[in-house]
Amino acid sequence: MRFAQTVTNALELILPRCCLVCQRPLLHSSICLRCLPMTHLVVVNLDDRPNLPFRSACSVWPYHGVVRNFIMTMKYRPSLTLARLAAEQLADALLEHPQFKCDLVVPVPTSPKNFRKRLFNQSGILAQGIAKKFDLPCDTLALRHLGCAAPQASLAHKARFQNVKRSFESRHNSVAEKSVLLVDDVITTGATVASASLALLKGGASCVNVVALATSDSWTSYLAALQEYSYQRSLN
Repeated sequence: MRFAQTVTNALELILPRCCLVCQRPLLHSSICLRCLPMTHLVVVNLDDRPNLPFRSACSVWPYHGVVRNFIMTMKYRPSLTLARLAAEQLADALLEHPQFKCDLVVPVPTSPKNFRKRLFNQSGILAQGIAKKFDLPCDTLALRHLGCAAPQASLAHKARFQNVKRSFESRHNSVAEKSVLLVDDVITTGATVASASLALLKGGASCVNVVALATSDSWTSYLAALQEYSYQRSLN
C-alpha cells in the first residue's frame, strides 16, 4: 500500500491533476478552493402569490462570478464530477431549511439533444443527491421534456416564457397527490421551473416547491410576469 501511494504521489508531481474549472495544478482534489463557491441557503416564500405554480424557491449560490464559471464548466465541458460535487453542496445546505419536506423529488428534465451532448442531466444528479441525503424517493422520469424552439440560455429573458410553453408533461400515476420538490440547476427568470411546475400540477401533484443550485440576482423581478404566464397557461 505504501509503495502504491508513493508511486501515485510521484506521478502527481510529474503529471499533476488540474482544477476542473480553472485548470490550476492540484494534488489531491478535483477543484481548487478559489473555484468552489461558498454555500448560503436563500429561501423565497411565495404564498402571497397564489397564481404561481410553485409555493417557494430556494437556492445556495448567486449566479455570477465563481458560480457561473463552475456551472458553465459543469454543463458545457461537461463534468459529471462537478455535478456530483454540486449535489453534495446543495443537499448539505438543505439541512439548514427548517421547513424542508416533500413526498417526491423530481428533476427538471433536459432535452434529448442536451442529454446526447452531456450523457447526463445535471438536474437529475442534483435531485438524486438530495433524495439520498433525506432518504426520499426520486423519480427522474416523472417529467418528460417535449423540446423547445431554442435553448433557453440563447434567448433574451422575455422570450424564455414563450419558448418553454408546453415544454413538459408529467406522468400522472407518478406525481398524483404528491408534494413535489422540483430541482433545477439555475433559475434565471423562473420560466422553466414555472412550466415544469404547471405540468406537475396538471399531473395531479398536490403542491410544488422548487430548489435550485443557483439563481440570478434579478429572477424575483420576473415574478409578476411569471404569475401572468402561469395564469394564462392554466386557462388553456
